[in-house]
Amino acid sequence: MAKVIFSFGNIPVEIEGKPLEYKEPIVEENEYPKGASWWRIKFVEGKYIFSCISGSLAGNEQKIEITKEEFEKLKTEEITPEVICYKYDIG
Repeated sequence: MAKVIFSFGNIPVEIEGKPLEYKEPIVEENEYPKGASWWRIKFVEGKYIFSCISGSLAGNEQKIEITKEEFEKLKTEEITPEVICYKYDIG
């Protein structure tokens, strides 16, 4: 267990907990990009599924279908993942 002391105002508060361990993400063969990232595209049953870690969902994953053209533009960096998030109102 690790102990951390936070200061809330002038009162120190000690919190005890188990440190988190970083694990390399598991990237499947049909996923893009291949490196660690906050977003992914997976080709499933003829559809391009964009998934990302959503701040509005407290860090949970959100998924939507995008077009092949959007996928290609993301691969060539013609657009950014943020553009997809704005277009489909993901946050």
